[in-house]
Amino acid sequence: MPVFEISPFTPSELLHSVKYGKIYLLTEINGIYVIRLGKTSHEEFQQLYQVVLQKISEKKAESFTIDFSHSEPSSVEDRSWLLMKWFPELIKTVGKRHFKIAGVTGTNPGHIKFIIAYLEKTIEEMNWFPVKSFTFTEEAITWLRGNL
Repeated sequence: MPVFEISPFTPSELLHSVKYGKIYLLTEINGIYVIRLGKTSHEEFQQLYQVVLQKISEKKAESFTIDFSHSEPSSVEDRSWLLMKWFPELIKTVGKRHFKIAGVTGTNPGHIKFIIAYLEKTIEEMNWFPVKSFTFTEEAITWLRGNL
């Protein structure tokens, strides 16, 4: 199985594919699942997340999972853009509906630090959405289903 495939136990539909990422719809839980691949330029990073926002809106998704386990860590510029520009757009898109965010770090310490120290804490402080990080995809999907 290629490294970018989602668990065979999770029904999914590929919505978008580029060399630096894939966007899936997790059909069972109506969630958007993104796998970032390799290193991205700031422009590629923004393009991928703009498509994510579009798919969240189109599908009226109830969750967003970002899988960093096959990518290089994001730059400071990427992280700043995500929090200052992208998340406010996500809040407008989602509105008042229930929404969760999960991060899949793999075992890379850089990804773990980014998710836990940066995203989880910042989003928690802003009281935007429930957010939690996981080492493996299956753990994230179980949490999104509400079983953790």
